[in-house]
Amino acid sequence: MGIVAVVFVGHRLAPLAALSVGSSLALGYVVVHFTPSRSWLSDSFTSGGAAAASVSAATLEVLAGL
Repeated sequence: MGIVAVVFVGHRLAPLAALSVGSSLALGYVVVHFTPSRSWLSDSFTSGGAAAASVSAATLEVLAGL
């Protein structure tokens, strides 16, 4: 929410803030959903059985973060 406010206010550091937060969110989604399953913080889609809607939603989240 803070990043959105900074962007809408037009702060001079808004692009840097959006880049850092967006890229870290995208990386988090990739690690959690698109890497092999682990015992901690994992909801892997690579092991199979994921619905197409779930994979599409996670892909859109990664693209939105980027």
